[in-house]
Amino acid sequence: MGRPFLDYLDDSGEIYECRRCSACLTSIKLLVSKAFRGATGTAYLFKHVINVYLDKQDVRDMTTGRHMVRDVYCTNCNEKVGWFYDMAYKKDQEYKEGNYILEKALIKERKSFSDGAALRLSTSSSSSTDNDKDDITV
Repeated sequence: MGRPFLDYLDDSGEIYECRRCSACLTSIKLLVSKAFRGATGTAYLFKHVINVYLDKQDVRDMTTGRHMVRDVYCTNCNEKVGWFYDMAYKKDQEYKEGNYILEKALIKERKSFSDGAALRLSTSSSSSTDNDKDDITV
């Protein structure tokens, strides 16, 4: 389906990228908490991420209760990087709704460009044609 067009954050702080392909995913300014656990260990909760798509909804029993979630994949390389909280069944877990978990082992952190210049990245990898997956564009 062609080459994916990736956004890049115009941010002077630290950014988080896909560990596999280095596509920009989010900024430290959007970090909510580092106190989460995923299948690979430490995970971070973010308000917003870019250059990802979401898989089908799934109800999962997690350590903090039952949640409706969707796995999150890098648009560039199709690597799973975390999950998205659609709904929490417990009232005290509703703060997670609409937020993203990125697993530390699947992402990398780096300093942004010193001048804050925005870049447009593209690669020759083809994007998924699965109609059940939603592209997130902002």
